[in-house]
Amino acid sequence: MMRTEAVGSIKLMHLPFTSHVVIVGGSTVYMTHGTLGAGIVPRFIMITHAGLLRNLYARCDAAPGGADTLIFTLMLNGVATALTCTITGVAVLTSDDIVNTVAVVPGDYVCMRVVASGGAPNTTPSASCEEWSSV
Repeated sequence: MMRTEAVGSIKLMHLPFTSHVVIVGGSTVYMTHGTLGAGIVPRFIMITHAGLLRNLYARCDAAPGGADTLIFTLMLNGVATALTCTITGVAVLTSDDIVNTVAVVPGDYVCMRVVASGGAPNTTPSASCEEWSSV
């Protein structure tokens, strides 16, 4: 569920990307809230007002292990953006990108691409980011 709150003259919306579905090592999937699958369409969230997407946080329930990775990338209108983070290692379950931002306008659509390297174990990924916009 998306949550919106006003902070002064700024509006903040949380965009959750969760699937509750397992991703298999060596695969690429796209997810929004409640769905996960091999293609972007129909898995996207439609943007309703202009703003900046930022503060990407990602999590998985099983660490990739060794040099294996889970790469989370925000997709905007079907194209990869700079808002991305990578989970790598034996005991690492989370990662974030609190540096990059992505500008959006009404009618844009977004989803989260998750790429699991070949040796990564089956895991359930989730991610979220925030949209900041003027009220």
